[in-house]
Parts: sequence; C-alpha cells; structure tokens
Amino acid sequence: MKTEKLILLCIVLVFFQLVACERNKMDEVLPAQSNARTGVDADSITGRIIADKTTGIKQKEGINFTLTDPKSEFVMWRVIPAQTVINFGVKSIIHFQKAGNYRVYAIDSMSLDTAFIDVWVTDEVNTIPSGEQVFRKDEIMRITPSVSPDSANILVLNAVTDGTYNCENNKLVAAARRRDNFGNPYFDIDFARVATDLMCEKGENKPKGTLYLVNPVAEKIKGKFQIVFNNQTYYGSFVKTGNKYEFDWPYESGVIFTTKSI
Repeated sequence: MKTEKLILLCIVLVFFQLVACERNKMDEVLPAQSNARTGVDADSITGRIIADKTTGIKQKEGINFTLTDPKSEFVMWRVIPAQTVINFGVKSIIHFQKAGNYRVYAIDSMSLDTAFIDVWVTDEVNTIPSGEQVFRKDEIMRITPSVSPDSANILVLNAVTDGTYNCENNKLVAAARRRDNFGNPYFDIDFARVATDLMCEKGENKPKGTLYLVNPVAEKIKGKFQIVFNNQTYYGSFVKTGNKYEFDWPYESGVIFTTKSI
C-alpha cells in the first residue's frame, strides 16, 4: 500500500514538472497568431490593436496602444519580451527599455479573445524634454490688452509667443510689479522663461500667460510700462480715460501689442 502511494506521488510530481517546463517554453517563444488577428498583417492599423507607431520606436519612448471593439472595458496587456505596461483598460502605454523586436498582447477579460501587434525598437534612446526652457533668440511676444469684467481699473495683459516649445502643458513664467510715479502707475514686467508646474506632457505648445495690473481709481490717469523679455528692455505708456485705454507702444518686433486701443 505504501509502495502504491509512493508511486502515485512520483507521478504527480513528474506531471507538475512537465507543466512548469511547458509554461516556461510558452514565455520564451512568441506564440503563433491568434484567431483575433487571423488574416491580418501584424503591423496593420486595420487589426484589433492600434499603436502610435510600430517601427522606429526609440528606447524609453512612451507608445500608446488601443484595443478596438473590446467586449469589456477590462483588458489585460502583456509584452514579450516582458516590459512594464501602464494599463488603462482598453488602452495602455509602454516604454520599451531596450532595442529589439517585441510582441504586444491584449486579452479581453470577458471573452478572453487575444490580439497582438509586433513592434520594433531602435538603438536610439528617447530624451525627455525639459519643462524649463529659455526663449529663442528671435522669439516674438504678442500681448493683447483688455479690461477686467470686474473693474475697468484692472488692466489685463494676455501674452503668448509666436514659437512653440516643449511640453503640451507649458506656460510663461512672468512677474509684474507696480510702483507709483507722482501718483501715476509705473509697471515693471519681466517675462523670465518657459516652464511647467508638474511633469512635462508629451507634445509642444505656445506658452501663454496672463497678468493683472491694478490702476488707481481715477477718471483720467497716465501710466508707463517697462517690459523685460529675452534680455531686452522695452518701454511704453498708456492713458486711461474713463473705461478706455490708449497705448503708446512703438515696437514692431520683440514685444508687440496686438491692439493699441481698448
């Protein structure tokens, strides 16, 4: 009786060992194409998985993958050779760490239907753009003045560059300081650089910024500007009559006022 139990135990152990070996082989070898992609070219966007691109991917570059027509919002993503996947359900982002060929799988959690797409990563390493940037030498800053809807004594300056800079979420870093000049305001404005509050979002954008300048309450008042931008200083003035402003701004390059009367 003991002999029979011993033989049975040996058979069970051998069985589990075989299963483990087969599983290791499955992880090492790229599986054959599943029925979810039968007859569809592996890198075709007409397949079940859509990617930003499948060739010319740089190392550490974030690539978006989307499973089309899923049965469920819960999708399991897997890469062979293994990579870290940021899973958003029917979408995912993968940063491939090394050059080579990869196969990305999407497994529908409801139907277990499996789709895959093959991608190629180059030897080139992707560089993450910095959120801190200086202005280009020939950059143009365009300022559009307006009056605050809350009070005509608040002058609003909306500024934007002509050129685009790294990071979709960039913005202008600017500061304004007011000092009185014999009862009339004198504004020092400094456009320092381009920056982001948090992590740089992929893409480019024209940095924008808004400044709010408070004037003394008066029926008619004269004011002056000093604007520093790109290591240059620009001078101008304005006259406020009631709720209206007239600007004296002589520059047609560097810093430009888009309108001189509001």
